[in-house]
Amino acid sequence: MKTTHFLLLPLAAALSQAWAAPVAEETAELSPVTVTGTQQQKANTVKFNPKATLQPLPAGDGADLLQSVPNMSIIRKGGSSGDPLFRGLGGSRLAINADDQFVYGGCSNRMDPPTSYIHPSTFDEVVVTKGPQTVTQGMGLISGSVHFVRKDPTFHEQPYSFNGSTTLGNSGRRDASFEAGAGGKYGYARLNVSHNESDDYKDGAGNRVHSNFKRDSQMVQLGVTPTENTTIAGTYERSRGKAAYADRMMDGSKFDRDAWNVRISQRNITPWLSEIEARYGSSEIDHVMDTYSLRPVGKMGKAAINPKRRTDTGNLKATFDWDNVNLQTGIDYMRDRHTERSGDEKFTEKAYAPTQSFDQLGGFAEAAWQRNDAQKLIAGFRHDQVTGTYENKADSDPLKKTKYPLNSGFFRFEQKLGDTKYYAGLGVAQRSPDYWERKKSENLRKETNRQLDAGLIWNSGNWHVSASVFAGKVDDFIIVETKPMMMHHASNSAAAHDHAAAHNHAAAHDHAAAHDHAAHDHAAHDHAAHDHAAHDHAAHDHAAHDHAAAGGNAPAAGGHSGHHHGADLSARNIDAIRLGGEIEVKWEFAPNWSVSSNLAYTYGKNRTDGKPLAQTPPLEWNNTLAFDNGKFSAGALWKVVAKQNRFSKGQGNIVGQDIGASAGFGVLSVNAGWKFNKYATLQGGVDNVFNKTYAEFVSRSGGFVDPAAGIKTTRVNEPGRTAWLRLQAKF
Repeated sequence: MKTTHFLLLPLAAALSQAWAAPVAEETAELSPVTVTGTQQQKANTVKFNPKATLQPLPAGDGADLLQSVPNMSIIRKGGSSGDPLFRGLGGSRLAINADDQFVYGGCSNRMDPPTSYIHPSTFDEVVVTKGPQTVTQGMGLISGSVHFVRKDPTFHEQPYSFNGSTTLGNSGRRDASFEAGAGGKYGYARLNVSHNESDDYKDGAGNRVHSNFKRDSQMVQLGVTPTENTTIAGTYERSRGKAAYADRMMDGSKFDRDAWNVRISQRNITPWLSEIEARYGSSEIDHVMDTYSLRPVGKMGKAAINPKRRTDTGNLKATFDWDNVNLQTGIDYMRDRHTERSGDEKFTEKAYAPTQSFDQLGGFAEAAWQRNDAQKLIAGFRHDQVTGTYENKADSDPLKKTKYPLNSGFFRFEQKLGDTKYYAGLGVAQRSPDYWERKKSENLRKETNRQLDAGLIWNSGNWHVSASVFAGKVDDFIIVETKPMMMHHASNSAAAHDHAAAHNHAAAHDHAAAHDHAAHDHAAHDHAAHDHAAHDHAAHDHAAHDHAAAGGNAPAAGGHSGHHHGADLSARNIDAIRLGGEIEVKWEFAPNWSVSSNLAYTYGKNRTDGKPLAQTPPLEWNNTLAFDNGKFSAGALWKVVAKQNRFSKGQGNIVGQDIGASAGFGVLSVNAGWKFNKYATLQGGVDNVFNKTYAEFVSRSGGFVDPAAGIKTTRVNEPGRTAWLRLQAKF
């Protein structure tokens, strides 16, 4: 095993309690407990520690980290770079915010979602907001938001700190991270380094899934505190990575991100002006998808797509506090620029050509009124102006620029009666079509979600219960769907696929080469190694044959006579309704013992077409049993997912479309931990103990078991039995 360079790294990591505690509760000591879930402690929010150990073992990126949140699903494309959906909605409907900066991917087909650039060990807290119940986390919270938070470090007790971990597991899994900090009265410095890598994993049937990845990140943060109420901080982040994709004929051979931000904060300015904070930051994404770096060269030959994205963001926020009123108000700004080039292995010789750009300016105000000890009212409103520009259109083209005025707001009532807190809120959120959707259609209208959220939180002795429900109506919901392109007769569906892919690529490549016209987005991207040949075509290779109805694991290596249906993608507006919720229960039934359970369900309907709303996950039930006496810990997680018969074949989002029904499954995972001294803990676990072969309903389709042979599964199967060992320390 390639472990030498990991053993040279300092071994350390911070663990939180087994269940995420409220923000005010800081855990100074390391806990040996493996986290197998989160708990809702506040109305419409879930918080947890990203440095804590999670089970099943995440892939080291932001998407897999979020699997512990009830009703959060991950569209798997391989071992890394999955795309999160909350309550069945993801993409631009789920805002991803890191260190108060919006994080965006660069790929023109969203093959590098924002969470693929999130390295969890560099953050201190994750806050998930359910639905349109805040206006401070940016625009377009149709589904909600995920905020990765870095807190200002403190050095009151000692002038230094250290956290780190190293993890080894099946399939060549090798992770390591450490964070060191030092500081005093007038400033601080913090450094974080992380590494994640894995070889191809095997599913429960022993099939090798094309899924290897490698990710590295470095973060340095410097802060100056000239007074106890003043902070000036700067952060620089650098990440590099690559990932093999099981669901298509291209891999992500380059995931480069460089980002920086500066923050100035002044607190306790007057008795009523609590804080003024200004932030400005910039990030650049340089991403490459190609057919040759991480797999044998196939019939498509060597083809590559290289999008680049530069995003500048800024915000100014003021916080006011009166006796029983808190007010946050501010403005935020974004300048977003997309460029792209493509070709064969010599694509780097070409110049980048602009494709689309976006400019956003917004203002918001959110107030909380503590009416009395038991009653609280919260309300907020924001307005945004978004301008989307097709850079390759002539200035005289009326579609070159489109302005989207967006209004969002909410009102929530919270009431505490005894040990129970009740809440109910009505929120409205609007979202403009994003870069990926505008590539599929130039005439899309903005989305509007009107949603009711309600729930309760009950804490009494050794019991904790929370329940949240939602019901929403989405006007002009943007749905992405396949459209028939061509039909080929063949004696073998795999052969038909290769022929179509090779034909389409060759034709497009010759066209692009003849004209060498990188600025021509349709020629250079949409046909040169493009998604209907390299992505959508592969993803839907067997959708027409309904292998999904067999449970998501049918091989498709050949011998299947019939038609092959190629597909391209289009987008249009529909009207939709959504409802569902989450229930969580935890019972500490004996000293050091607890049992917990959470149930999550979402229902969606496409009212325009009279169909189920695509990419809606089925009912999911998670159960945990945990023991922790401070020195030893043990736990078990039993995940049960129902079958999903409600689907709309060929419809979905920019990442994935429904391909058919999915089978239900149950998966057991176990763990144990030993805190062998004051500073260090050893943990181990086995995920998918019984080596089940299964795939999630929202998984990408057409998983390549062997890219060279073209052997596929109906969906990208989840990993089989996986054993892991983790050493952690903190001081």
